[in-house]
Parts: sequence; C-alpha cells; structure tokens
Amino acid sequence: MNNILFTICIVIVGLIESFMVALNQIGLIKRNKLLCFFTNYLNILIWFLVIRFIVMEDRGFLLISLYAFSYGIGDILALNFADYLVKLGKRYNKEIKILKKLFKRKKRK
Repeated sequence: MNNILFTICIVIVGLIESFMVALNQIGLIKRNKLLCFFTNYLNILIWFLVIRFIVMEDRGFLLISLYAFSYGIGDILALNFADYLVKLGKRYNKEIKILKKLFKRKKRK
C-alpha cells in the first residue's frame, strides 16, 4: 500500500510542478519578478525532492515515466486554466484581481 501512495504522490507532484512552470512562464512574459521568484524556488525544491526519492526506489524508470506523464498533463491543465480565467473575465466584462496581478505588464524604464 505504501508503494501505491508513493506513486500517487509522484503523479500529483508532477502535476503541481508543471502548473508552477506555467505560472513562471506567465510571470516571465508579464515581467512579474515576485511570481517568477516563488515559482522557480518551489520548482527547484520539488525537483530536488522528487529526484531524491526516485533514486532511493527500485522502480526508478517507472516512477520517472509516471512523473513525465503527469508533467505533460499538468501543462495541459495549466493552459486550460489560463484560458478559463480569460473567458471568465470577458464573460463578466470586468477584470478579475487574479488576472490584473498575473497579466499586468510592468512599464519599462
């Protein structure tokens, strides 16, 4: 049972990390330094912990394959989430605070 929970955790962490990378890309495009800092910090922390646990397991290749699969699914979910936020903002004809913070472009000096 412990192996099943560990495998499920690896899949969930892959989804979360992929979502963090998508947020990081939004931060880079919109020049949001704070968002980039936190997403990069959490991304590296997650990556280090995942590699550490996978190396300690006997089923390394299977876990890496599951992690890569869940990472790809996380990319798809993050893109759909961003599209949903944009549609939601357009539907109600006003901007949501999340959209203002994430998509606000900083003026260049």
